[in-house]
Amino acid sequence: MAFYGGEYATTGAATNITTALAITQNERKACRQIILRTTTGAGVNYYGAANVTLLANRAGQLLGADLAPVVLGGGDAHPINTDFVYLIGDGSIVHITLVT
Repeated sequence: MAFYGGEYATTGAATNITTALAITQNERKACRQIILRTTTGAGVNYYGAANVTLLANRAGQLLGADLAPVVLGGGDAHPINTDFVYLIGDGSIVHITLVT
């Protein structure tokens, strides 16, 4: 098991994790898990599919300040691809950990 990741300052435009972390074609994108966490006192961030927006009716799942980390993926049997998880927010930092 290997860990990879970084931090990303969200913007008002939905950005997938591959782009947010500048993952290259040579790096693995299918992960056992993706762990998302905001910093203490952070603003409003959401994660979701490519159509995620900041509007309440299409906002994906909230990544609120001081909330427990969000864990996506189902291990080896159900990997999750960084191309298909998008982040959007108000400029605050999201910590991203990829478990490969």
